[in-house]
Amino acid sequence: MVRRLFASRAFLLALPLLLFLALTAQAGTLAPLNPAFVDYLAARAEGELEGASSFLPRGGRIPSPVDLSHLAGRSYFEGLSKADLPEAYDLRTLGFVTPVRDQSPYGSCWTFAALASLESSALRAGVVSPDYAEMHLGYFGAVDQSGALPGFDDYAADTPLDELMDAGGDDFQAVALLARGTGAVDEADAPYGQVPGAAVPLSRRLAHVYNFYYDLDTRYQKASVDNIKGVLQTYGAVSVGVYADDNMGGNVSEDPYWNGTHNAYYVPAGSGQSSNHAVTIVGWDDAFSASNFNSPPAGDGAWIVKNSWGLAFGDGGYFYLSYYDSVLDTGAAYVGDVVDSSERIYQYDPLGWVLSYSPVTEGNETAWFAALFTAGVTEASLESAAVANDELQSVAFYAGGVGNEYEVYVYAGGTGAPRSGALVAQQAGTLALPGFHTVVLENPVVIEAGTRFAVVVRLKTPGYAFPVAIEAMSEGYSDKAEANVGETFVSADGTTWADATTIDPANPTSSVCLKAFSRATTDDPTPLPSSGGGGGCNLGGSGTLLALLPLVLVFRSRR
Repeated sequence: MVRRLFASRAFLLALPLLLFLALTAQAGTLAPLNPAFVDYLAARAEGELEGASSFLPRGGRIPSPVDLSHLAGRSYFEGLSKADLPEAYDLRTLGFVTPVRDQSPYGSCWTFAALASLESSALRAGVVSPDYAEMHLGYFGAVDQSGALPGFDDYAADTPLDELMDAGGDDFQAVALLARGTGAVDEADAPYGQVPGAAVPLSRRLAHVYNFYYDLDTRYQKASVDNIKGVLQTYGAVSVGVYADDNMGGNVSEDPYWNGTHNAYYVPAGSGQSSNHAVTIVGWDDAFSASNFNSPPAGDGAWIVKNSWGLAFGDGGYFYLSYYDSVLDTGAAYVGDVVDSSERIYQYDPLGWVLSYSPVTEGNETAWFAALFTAGVTEASLESAAVANDELQSVAFYAGGVGNEYEVYVYAGGTGAPRSGALVAQQAGTLALPGFHTVVLENPVVIEAGTRFAVVVRLKTPGYAFPVAIEAMSEGYSDKAEANVGETFVSADGTTWADATTIDPANPTSSVCLKAFSRATTDDPTPLPSSGGGGGCNLGGSGTLLALLPLVLVFRSRR
């Protein structure tokens, strides 16, 4: 495909003016950008940043364009009592934390925090000594892994390694890379500090993200604290963003927020600081005294945090972060899935969630979206000359609400409109938490190689009026995003569909974030019904975790 760079630099520099304006196209609405991302772009444009290495020498966490501030203060786990949440909890004592790593000399903290979370959930599921390669994740986040799996940034493969690994990243980029097939791979296959000779083949991946749960905690709120505690207890360690500078861990004269006696850290409100470093929460202590911090916060309590600056930092690589820290944000838990060597991944969103969209002008919590694929034609299938039918086993998408309600439909054959084929599978359910979700089909369907099929989703995201996650080119973040007409679609009613490339006429690089996972099989295809699926086929130009979570929460092999 040919790169499409339609957004002008002048437009991007004007983004601060558009912060509180929803950009419209057709009859739909794009959500406003994350204010922190707008500030980041402005700093880049004015030359205040020259990559992560000057922003923070040992950290490289950048903000995402996606604004999920509506989640702040939302409770994911209604009805939790003190009996459900002990006064102290430490994943290390349970054996669910991997050893402290050292990201030096690169600004690749975001890869360490993400993979520490994924390793934690792997340990909980019984995987022995997982050690996933941060170098593979960070390098192929910047450099193209293949034609279908581009890097986020506009870097050439001969760019110096320190520049590539200092490019910065965030949890949205990490989950996109892990979900699309880039990883995780074993540390031995891509040792840290060495340029990967080549991308590790898809068949040698050890795991990818099965579910990814998201929280936002920009200020102290009991609901957010309880959310992170609930996720820690159920899934494992949580990747978060904090403020840090190169003096973090020194004495108070070097860093006013750091208390070396207690290895305690607290950035009070009004400091003017923002999140720029990724670390991993592994536990909590409600009784950790407020007096242990240089500036006493409003109350006791601290997170137990794993850093990626080696064992010499803090308390053997760990420190305590106040519940009341004014900068703490982006709680993200990664839950993995064992990779089937015959797995195929169908997708048009290798760079993941960049924008949020509603197909109506005022925004609405409910929308339809779809993707058209051809059975047997995927990046994974290109690694083998074998031709086989597909057993479609699951679909995956992002949801930005709490208590998200979904309906999934699969149509085979058809004339090209999303619902014009024969309905061969359907399923409905609820996704309690916001994030990236894999929905396993209760009745997998075999589709004959070469057959066009459509995955269609109706999604309701309570509390969020932009239900459709969109990949699109955003300079400085997802430079290499591109799209073709006829791949993904959006709709307000499931009948009248608009091509996703029309969402923003000034930047027609939009694709719906919707994946399908299958395995190659020699089984005969599922017999198609004699009648069509009964869905709409109008391709008009405008569209008019805990026990409460009923999901599989372990590393698993798909059927």
